[in-house]
Amino acid sequence: MQLSKKLKKIIIIICFIFLMVIVGGLIYAVAPKYFEHQQAGRDNTTKCKSYRALEQIAVSIYREDPEGSEWFSKAKEAETRRKQYGCSQFNLKGED
Repeated sequence: MQLSKKLKKIIIIICFIFLMVIVGGLIYAVAPKYFEHQQAGRDNTTKCKSYRALEQIAVSIYREDPEGSEWFSKAKEAETRRKQYGCSQFNLKGED
C-alpha cells in the first residue's frame, strides 16, 4: 500500500511540528536553570563581591548622614559596578 505524496508531506510536517514542540519544551525547561547558574557564578566573583561591599558602605553612610552627598556618590559607583559586571541587585529588605 503506497501513501500518496500529499499524505507523506502531511505526516512529515506533523512530525516536524511535534519535534519542534518537544525541543521548545526542553529549552523552556532547561534555559532558566542555566541562566540562574550563570548568574550565581557571576555573583560569586570578586568584582560582584566588591559591588555588594560598596553598596553596604553606601547604606551605612546613608544611615549615619541621610542629608550628605557621600552616600549618594558611593551608591552611584556601586550601581555602575553592578551594571558593568552583571551582578544581581543587592537586596536590603529585612535590614534595619
